[in-house]
Amino acid sequence: MTDYDFPDTLIAAQRAYWDADRRVHELVATLPPSLEMTDEQHAELTRLRAARLEALEVRDQHPWWGGTGQRYVRQMALREAARGTAG
Repeated sequence: MTDYDFPDTLIAAQRAYWDADRRVHELVATLPPSLEMTDEQHAELTRLRAARLEALEVRDQHPWWGGTGQRYVRQMALREAARGTAG
């Protein structure tokens, strides 16, 4: 476990990012080369990438981070906590 007490909203934000990232990768795996993509496929990819970016921003701009140090260590602990906590 971790030495940090992460708020549920931050755990949810980490999971939302992972989910959005997974959806982008799943779609990309099914798409033809970019020059052969339909407008609908391109729009869906753009939408999913925007959702992934939004999830990343929510996670990274969460007030819990504050101005304290060791951001990398805390990010790794968040990932561990998000994986280990039942959702």
